[in-house]
Amino acid sequence: MRKAVGVWVVVAEVLSLAPTARAVAQGRGPQPVSPSKVVSIGPANATIDEEFARLISVRELSNGRVILADDKEKRLVAVDFVAKTARTLGRAGEGPQEYREVGRLWDVGGDSTFMSVPYARRWLLLHRDSIVSTFTGQLPVILKVGSTIIRGADAHGNVLGLAPLVRVPDQPFVMPDSFTFVRTNRTSLKVDTVFRTINSDKNIVVRNAAARGTAAPPPEQRRYSISLKARDQAAMFPDGAIAVLRGMPFRVDWCLVAGRPCSQGAPLERGARALSDADKLAYLKAMNALGAWPPTENVDQTLGWPEKMPSFATPGGADEANFWAAPSGNVVVERLPNARTPLFTYDVVNRGGLLVARVSVPPGHRVLGFGARSVYIIRVDDDDIQHLQRHAWSY
Repeated sequence: MRKAVGVWVVVAEVLSLAPTARAVAQGRGPQPVSPSKVVSIGPANATIDEEFARLISVRELSNGRVILADDKEKRLVAVDFVAKTARTLGRAGEGPQEYREVGRLWDVGGDSTFMSVPYARRWLLLHRDSIVSTFTGQLPVILKVGSTIIRGADAHGNVLGLAPLVRVPDQPFVMPDSFTFVRTNRTSLKVDTVFRTINSDKNIVVRNAAARGTAAPPPEQRRYSISLKARDQAAMFPDGAIAVLRGMPFRVDWCLVAGRPCSQGAPLERGARALSDADKLAYLKAMNALGAWPPTENVDQTLGWPEKMPSFATPGGADEANFWAAPSGNVVVERLPNARTPLFTYDVVNRGGLLVARVSVPPGHRVLGFGARSVYIIRVDDDDIQHLQRHAWSY
C-alpha cells in the first residue's frame, strides 16, 4: 500500500466522449427533462443525542452503525443508533491511530473505510469501527510541490484524486485554472485521467476589518463575500463507475468502464436565469438556518454574487461534498435554495443522465451522506449545534 501512494497524482491522457455523447452535445440526443415534483423527505427513523460541531462525512457499516467525521472538532466518531452511544476513534497526533485533521470517509469494500488526512501525506484505513492502519507516503521528486485531494475510492483498489494543487516555494499560492481527475489502482499502479475541469471563477476576498491599526466596523456596516462557483465535480461508486457533475450546462456525465469513453448526459435545465434579490434572500435564509456562511440575511451586506443562478455550488472546503454516489447506482446533487425552491433540494440522476426524483429537507437540515437504504441528515438547532438523523431513502 505504501508503494502505491506516491503515484496517485500522475496524469495521463484525457478520455474522449463517446459518439453518442457527441450526438447529445449537437442536439440529436435526449432533450432536457422537466423537473420532477419535489418530494419532502420522510420522518427520521433514528437519532442520536450526541452533539457535533461540523460534520463533513458519514460511512454506514453493515451492522447499522456509522462512522462520522467532524472537521471542526477534528474527531472520528462511531455511532450506534440502537445502543444510543457515540465513541471517539483514535486521537490527535502523528502516531499510530492518530490524526491532526479528519476528511471524507470512503467505502473501499466490505466494512473497510479509507480516509486521507487533509493537507498531509497521511492516510488511515479503518475496518468496521476501528482504525487498523496508519501510513504515510512520499510523492515523487518531480511532484513534491503538488498535492492531491482524494475524491473517491472503489472496491477494486482504485482511488480517484483531484490534481494538481501546486504550491511553488517562496511564491503566493494561486488556485490553478484547471484541475485533473485521475484514477489510480493501488495494486497494479495503472493510472489514467478521467476528465479535466476549468476553474473560471475566482473567490472575491473581502476584509471585514478596516486598515491596520483601526477598529473593525460595527456588524451593520460589515460586508461578506459570496462564493457560488459551479466547478465540475466527481463521485466514485464501489463498482468503479464515476459520475461527473458539469455546471455549463448542468448535466451528469458517466464513466462506467475504466479505459472506455465516458458518455455525456442530457442537460437537466434549459438554461440559467438571472439571479434576483429574492433568490439571494432565499439563499441567505437557508444558510442562516444552518448557521453557515455568511452570517447575515441582509442582501445589501453581501458581495460577489454571480449574474445568473448557478445550478449548484462547489463546496469551499477540501473535503466537503454536495454530490454523492448513492448505493442504488444513482447520484444525488444538492441544489441551491432560491426564490422558487427556498429549501435545500436534492436531484437524483440515474446512469442514463436523466432526472428521476427531487427531494427536499426542512429548514435547518442538510444531507450528509447515504447508506444502503438510508440518508443521513444534519439538523442544526438554534445554538448552531449539529445533530444527526437517519431517514429512509428509496432512490
